[in-house]
Amino acid sequence: MIEFKAPSLLQRDGDLQLLVRHFVTRFAQQFGEPITSLTCRASDRAEYAPPQSSTGRRQPQPA
Repeated sequence: MIEFKAPSLLQRDGDLQLLVRHFVTRFAQQFGEPITSLTCRASDRAEYAPPQSSTGRRQPQPA
């Protein structure tokens, strides 16, 4: 058995945006819809880091 520890996505700058782009591209191909870019709002939301609560857990992202 090999133990592998990785930081959460919230601790890895840029990784969440890469995942968003990957899945947007994947779903675009699956549904046959061309997507050339993300809107500024979608890009900004992929970089959003919610504030921590008093329990140390991240708050849910606003809708």
